[in-house]
Amino acid sequence: MTRYIRVIFLTCLSVIILTLAIANRELVNVRLLPSELDGLLGIGVSLSIPVFVLFLSGVIFGLFVGFVWEWIREMKHRSASNRKSKDLARVENELNQLKRDTGQNEDEVLLLLNNNQSNR
Repeated sequence: MTRYIRVIFLTCLSVIILTLAIANRELVNVRLLPSELDGLLGIGVSLSIPVFVLFLSGVIFGLFVGFVWEWIREMKHRSASNRKSKDLARVENELNQLKRDTGQNEDEVLLLLNNNQSNR
């Protein structure tokens, strides 16, 4: 069911993007710097692109910046999770070592159950 919903969503999104592209195919001039700075610095980079390309590249750039921002923001959570996972693995290894040293290979709950059954 989710596969069909995903296909329907992507189809609708594609139709919307295609309609946007067809409706906004006029060319616009995009300049690297304002015209006052072009003469001052001698850098006159200008590009003529359709409006929809400018719009979609802005959306893609915004998504990229958002993903990078969130990745950086969540870095402390990932490092804490990794640290806790390492601590847990270390404690489990210590527990297994203690069980081997004491000859207690069974789980404590199973030992209690076995002791209760043998006492009856």
